Amino acid sequence: MQKIALIIGTGMCGFQAAVDVLNRQLDCTASFLKAPFLPWDKKLCFPKQLENRLNRLRRKSPDADLIVDAGWFYLPHVEQLLQIEPNLQIACLQRPQREIIDSFLDFLKRSYPVPTTYWKETPPTGWQIDPHLSRTYPDLDSESFLDSISDYWTLYRETSVRLAEKYPQQFRIFEAQYALDSKPGLSKFLEFLGFPEGQQRIVTGRYAIDRPAELKRLRPMAPRPETNNPMEPCRCLILVPYYSKISMHCNQNLKELEKRGYVVRRVQGYAAIDQARNQLATDALIDGFEETLWIDADCHFDPSDVDKIRSHQLPICCAVDADISKELIRSNQPSHQSTSSLVTVPTASPMFLHIRRQVYNDMQIRLPLPVTNERFQHPVIPFFRPMHVRTASETVYLNDIQGFSQRVRMTGFTIQADISLKVRMG
Repeated sequence: MQKIALIIGTGMCGFQAAVDVLNRQLDCTASFLKAPFLPWDKKLCFPKQLENRLNRLRRKSPDADLIVDAGWFYLPHVEQLLQIEPNLQIACLQRPQREIIDSFLDFLKRSYPVPTTYWKETPPTGWQIDPHLSRTYPDLDSESFLDSISDYWTLYRETSVRLAEKYPQQFRIFEAQYALDSKPGLSKFLEFLGFPEGQQRIVTGRYAIDRPAELKRLRPMAPRPETNNPMEPCRCLILVPYYSKISMHCNQNLKELEKRGYVVRRVQGYAAIDQARNQLATDALIDGFEETLWIDADCHFDPSDVDKIRSHQLPICCAVDADISKELIRSNQPSHQSTSSLVTVPTASPMFLHIRRQVYNDMQIRLPLPVTNERFQHPVIPFFRPMHVRTASETVYLNDIQGFSQRVRMTGFTIQADISLKVRMG
């Protein structure tokens, strides 16, 4: 019968080295960070998510006698996993606290264009979270970023010691470098996972291959800002989904924006616009952009309109086509912002729509929104999923933008429109 074992630890602790060694053993298949990942918060797990993950590991490697998976996110689920899989063996790799802190500092600095933390659902001003990975770490009430990594190491250590005392035959802590770089240490590590001494393939010196320099990405990371100026073009990603073509006037102005330093993503081929918006917004957040500006492929605008709408420093702001929205504008009182050109609107216009990262992050956390399609290696968060709402007299269907606007209001934000922008369709 196939057996399953897990390698856990804080991360930056020898996962890749352990997987490399285990894949050299007879009839063993080892993997690292197989999607979909587990959320740290047990309340966010789907029913049977842990059981399904173990079954998926078995299906992926039907011929292996021992299947091993490595990941930091298993720790809060250990006791439930042992109930599901009584013969499960769990090896916890541990590195000194200072080394873990230094490794995470270097990794996060290289992997993101602006300061990023994994251990805070609501990051401090000037910081961001990773919408995909941060949910796989604990949300800690630490005083500083360095304290959060230190507190994470302490939490992992204390929980691991408790589990090792409670389940001594199934859960064991190993000092990572000794276990992976010395013959006696590696022999004990392999013996615990089920390889008798005579069947072990001892390959030492693999510990140094661990600790990746930076996060592996499907697309280029957002450019790093050169100054603290919030208006730097590289902070804002221009998104232009289209079905058949982009109008000549729109494309000319998009090229001008690129000359000014903006990153423009023109994406063709999505028949379902809600899916396009969900994927593009998720990609933008994962890639580290601080803002998105949605522009319709048939939109007439002036490149200076981009700087103007960004300069309001609002969480969400749009332009309104005066030809079709005069009644909507008249029905709203001027907002209490610093300029009378802003009005409050119930629904954002996707024609020219500026959204800051905070809106997406708060929406994902507060509602909350799931991370979907992880196992296809291209996660999607359904910010723009259509929805239906009940009114006093009927049930109303909301399309992608209406559904998004409803979620914006549910999250506590107000949608503003700048009626001074001379933006129009066609």
